[in-house]
Amino acid sequence: MLENEYLKQRSMTIGDITLLHNQSIIHNFDKPLSDFLFKDVENTETQSDQGDQVSDVDVTFQLCSLVFVTTPNNRQTLQFPIKNDLIPIKNLIDFTREKYVMNERDKCNLTTILMEILDENAVLSEINAKKYILLKENETCFVTVETKDAGNNVQKMVSRTATIANTRQMFQILLDQNLISQDDFIPTEETALSTLLFPNTTLITFTVDNLTCERICEIGFVALREDATLYDLCLKTVVLDKSLTLNKINEANESMVIGDENEFQLVCVAQTKCVVTLMLDDHHEHNVVELFCDSITPIKYLFETGFYKVEQHHSSQEEQSDFAMYYEHIATDLDLTVHNFSDALPVERAPLGDILHFTIKKTNQYRSFLETS
Repeated sequence: MLENEYLKQRSMTIGDITLLHNQSIIHNFDKPLSDFLFKDVENTETQSDQGDQVSDVDVTFQLCSLVFVTTPNNRQTLQFPIKNDLIPIKNLIDFTREKYVMNERDKCNLTTILMEILDENAVLSEINAKKYILLKENETCFVTVETKDAGNNVQKMVSRTATIANTRQMFQILLDQNLISQDDFIPTEETALSTLLFPNTTLITFTVDNLTCERICEIGFVALREDATLYDLCLKTVVLDKSLTLNKINEANESMVIGDENEFQLVCVAQTKCVVTLMLDDHHEHNVVELFCDSITPIKYLFETGFYKVEQHHSSQEEQSDFAMYYEHIATDLDLTVHNFSDALPVERAPLGDILHFTIKKTNQYRSFLETS
């Protein structure tokens, strides 16, 4: 009955406790009581020789809780009998280092299955756990979760093997909120933090937000280097309001309004097409790329995007600063918009239809062209 009360008070089971006899853990409970009695008699005789008066021989056992610590790289699990659950975490780290014979210079931390590094001044009763993992400092990292209110940003030290699911639990992220990483994607629950760390860094930053269709559209054009405002985001041929959040779309999916997964399409709504030709020199084949724009698109965007797209395929590693963009043989002012540029053209050089043709050449190339003309 007392044993049951002891377990209930500590939220423990019979497997979490053990007995100590003369500071040793009893592993074999089938041993006869006489084995322990003889040991106590020897101790009693020694005490009697010293003048102590002993009338009876008692066998004394001590009930203790067991704490398990898994050492680095899961090499082994050590168990410690704990008589007092007010022991600080630092003491448990020291016990483990002593048993494991670790290098004194190695900074170590303890974590639980949640993978959050524990404050070494906290006591075991505050943690209420029986299984711990010992981690070296290079097996940990810092995670910062930012919210719209900058004053509520929180940082924790965690294990690198922690997953997004662990992180959500540690930071108490609500089900309808997304953990968005620095490069604007939402990792799956199973993703390990170690896979999100950049080389030579120990910090991962997440923001808690609801991803909008506008942001999804922008993310889609990061690699393409195109203007996201020239495209509509569609789902199942339906044009989406760009203020709509991904959570709202997921809620519609759960109601079977849209479907089981989101497959977005980007549909161009631009009215003008530009054909940009890059001429590396007179002896190389011309490289052509088509870009879409509208009246307020800067000429600089056409120049930089056209150059980037052609270079991606050509891999010539040319310096963009060595080139300029021309319309026919007219050097274009990169600060103009497409509308301003078109209006400034003489009537006889105005484009036919909605297609503008530009050429990107090296500046010295164009000077040699003028000299031979």
